Amino acid sequence: MSSTDAVQRRLDTYFQRATDNVNNAAINAAESQSLDDMHSFLTSMNGMSVAVNAATQQTTAHHNLAKAIIDAMP
Repeated sequence: MSSTDAVQRRLDTYFQRATDNVNNAAINAAESQSLDDMHSFLTSMNGMSVAVNAATQQTTAHHNLAKAIIDAMP
């Protein structure tokens, strides 16, 4: 289980960083309204999309593993 815990910690850290990046980029884009800040916000949103997709895949894998274990019980 330690390897799955390490993966979960990395996913949590990546998700938190992506959230922070989106928040900071949104604040900067709202304040200055420059094209660079808008591009930074878009890039941050893409990073957030990757983080959400990774979390979804991890949850699906966990669910499928638990279901397979339960289904294998006599």
